[in-house]
This record gives sequence, structure tokens and C-alpha cells, in this order.
Amino acid sequence: MEKVADLINGNIADFVIEYRIHASQRMFRRNIHEDDVETVLKKGEIIERYDEDFPLPSLLIIGHTSEKRPLFWNWRFDRFLQNKGL
Repeated sequence: MEKVADLINGNIADFVIEYRIHASQRMFRRNIHEDDVETVLKKGEIIERYDEDFPLPSLLIIGHTSEKRPLFWNWRFDRFLQNKGL
């Protein structure tokens, strides 16, 4: 499987992660922290690409939290990544 880190050249610090209200509420209910999300983006694997999603293309990613809980994440990437051909 393709790694997210390979897609973004391994440097998550170059990106701003924005959370929708719905995602923030779900994270709170499930005790998922922003550090967990960053870990998944750094070490996770891409399960599926949705290049035709509207309004932005997205990826389904699997990774694990610091407590080794599996975490599936739907990540929509912005125009910056689109312009880089991702």
C-alpha cells in the first residue's frame, strides 16, 4: 500500500490541518487527539483514492493511534496538493 508520507514527501509540518465541525465532534466523542491524526498522516497507508470527489479529492487512510487503536481517516486535500499533481 502507498504511504501518506510518500505522497506528501514526509513533511506534514508544511501543511495546515483543518477540522470540520463534524470531525471535531466525532474526535471528541471517540477520544481522538490531533496528535493521533498527525501520526496517521505521517505513518498511515492509503487504502483508497477518490480523485473525483467533490469539492475536493480525498483519500481513505488507515493508521494507528499512540495507544495502537486503528484509525480510519478520510482526508480531503486542497488545491495546493492538486497543483503538485497528487
